[in-house]
Amino acid sequence: MSENTILAGLVLLVAAGIVISWPFWMNSRKSKIKDKGSVAELEDSLHRLVTSVRDLDFDFDTGKIGEADYIEQRKLLIGRGVSVLKRLDEALFVQKELDDEIEDMIAAYRQKKAI
Repeated sequence: MSENTILAGLVLLVAAGIVISWPFWMNSRKSKIKDKGSVAELEDSLHRLVTSVRDLDFDFDTGKIGEADYIEQRKLLIGRGVSVLKRLDEALFVQKELDDEIEDMIAAYRQKKAI
């Protein structure tokens, strides 16, 4: 075999490896991006639930919905809101821990650099 044939084979092998691994690399990257948006998604979900409760209260006050349906729907929406609020608190706690860890690392780096 000539050197050119071996080189062409290696180039094709590397290209095939990149093409095969590309979807796996993109999926892991997308999951990291999705995790970053989870706090915003939870806040948006909580806002929608609060708006739904207000709309439900308005509909009940104007007589558009019966008392039995109102009580059932309100309990359901409040329960979902509590669940979202708990998940939001957990996400914010994790985010604060990460922020504190980053700040500690920056302070240690600056202190090390100052010496």
